[in-house]
Amino acid sequence: MHPLRLPFICLIFATGLTLPVQSTQAQTRVDSSFAFQIDPAKKFALYVPSGYQDGIENKAILALHPLHAVWGNSKTWCDILTAFAEENNLLMICPDGGADARIDDPIDVAFTTALLDSLRAWHTVDEDKTFILGFSWGARAAYTYGLANPDVFAGSITIGAFINGTAQVGPGLLANAANKPFYIMHGDSDALVNLQTGFFPIRDALQDAGAFVNSLILENVDHTINFPNRDQLLSDAFSWVDSISTAVAQLDVEDVPTLTNLPGTLGLNYPNPFRQSTRIAYSVRQPGLVQILAYNVVGQLVRTIIDEKKTVGEYVVDWNGADDGGNGLPAGAYFYTLTIDDSPPVARSLILLP
Repeated sequence: MHPLRLPFICLIFATGLTLPVQSTQAQTRVDSSFAFQIDPAKKFALYVPSGYQDGIENKAILALHPLHAVWGNSKTWCDILTAFAEENNLLMICPDGGADARIDDPIDVAFTTALLDSLRAWHTVDEDKTFILGFSWGARAAYTYGLANPDVFAGSITIGAFINGTAQVGPGLLANAANKPFYIMHGDSDALVNLQTGFFPIRDALQDAGAFVNSLILENVDHTINFPNRDQLLSDAFSWVDSISTAVAQLDVEDVPTLTNLPGTLGLNYPNPFRQSTRIAYSVRQPGLVQILAYNVVGQLVRTIIDEKKTVGEYVVDWNGADDGGNGLPAGAYFYTLTIDDSPPVARSLILLP
């Protein structure tokens, strides 16, 4: 039995506890709690969008709240993000960080895992399309929890991450970022965590680790979730991570762009994003037929950038953002892949500006 089909059902949690939930044919909103470890009433919020269909795999998002006197609880956080979840037809689960509002304490990490497991039991979830989002301390947790569970999440959206460079996201976690999409937002007027601390270091580290990274610096925005056009900007970010995760699956790219057992390496393009031209660096470790191909986010080949034999060495190639016919491509996200002879492709992402 499913909550959208009966007027009154029970949710069964990992703890074995059942809780009554009122349900309707439209949106379903649940704010509840259950005993978990030492907490007799661990809270959570669940939102089921109006477009949810039982028996058909639905996209889902884990939303992690900040350490904040007002926003730092599951109920308020779910309220803030409901319009975004509804617009993108997302099942949304929001764990509560408890009295200290820190969403990444050990009990919270375990509770989050239990909630995700339960969400899959309650609803028909597309396990290849489960995403993670967080603001401030929640963004910090989105990095640490998301990268600790790379097989769970198809992509990540972080806003105003409360981090100190990469101190909280070390090499072990960054190693799991390869070929995962990350959309990073940060206010340029953030006095609590400035761009030099909470934005540039993690952005660059994720790119160096082989992640697909898109980013947005919010003009005249402080450390807040209430920034102008929030829901639209979050929807744009989600559309990007969703499309990138789809393209990665279709291209079946290698896990790490610089694996030492591959015959070459693929560097970052610069500038990125770009308008007129971008330069791609790559190396050839053994001579062979080198192909660098550009694809759009639905996996269609749009440009053969390089298709020729190369000797061992370091190379660069420029691409002007045009297709094979010389026509300018639409602004948006693209991939470029490197293969040498029959090697598996390795990929990077780039953003073409209008």
